[in-house]
Amino acid sequence: MTKEPTYNILIDFDDVIYPFCDGIVAVCAEEGITGEITQWALENDFGMDKESFWEMVYQPKHHETLFLQSIDFQVLNQIRRLRYAGHRLHIVTAREGEHPERFCREVLAREKVPVDTLTFTKDKAAGPDELDATFSLDDGPHNYEALNQVDHLTYLMDAPHNGAFTRSKSGMPVRRVNSMTEFTNTVIGFQQADVQMRGDVAV
Repeated sequence: MTKEPTYNILIDFDDVIYPFCDGIVAVCAEEGITGEITQWALENDFGMDKESFWEMVYQPKHHETLFLQSIDFQVLNQIRRLRYAGHRLHIVTAREGEHPERFCREVLAREKVPVDTLTFTKDKAAGPDELDATFSLDDGPHNYEALNQVDHLTYLMDAPHNGAFTRSKSGMPVRRVNSMTEFTNTVIGFQQADVQMRGDVAV
């Protein structure tokens, strides 16, 4: 019997695995500010300029609220499904700085998230080639564009802040999934269909 293929998969951390926006809303609540995130420039949803907003959010007194939210059980369960199916999981996140990176590692260890590598970088375009990755999942439209390469299938995790992004620069509809379950089912579907290639941008 032919062995099913396994894949290298790039997965973003914030708002794909970790509920970062929930942390932001919780921080704002601690500051007495209410609002609902609807766009990528989310500071506009709270009536603040970008510099003042992020200066407020990243205050040390808010670190635990911002960075130590719990990861949803269903997200963890689907990540484990991918691992049990034999896939190699690579978290590639734009977090930068001592505290954001430390808390990322802490949450991954606390939640026992099974990952093969962890990379901190704002430039994700090299990831598919460097890690020979077949699939990726991100919530950022700019990262979707960077990862939307030949022989690689990138998917966008649906979120209120990316709802306006419906077509890539090439004019193709964005591959959007509504949950980690949908993404996992998609990957395992390719696996069960014995797809050996890294991907196909026309799919």
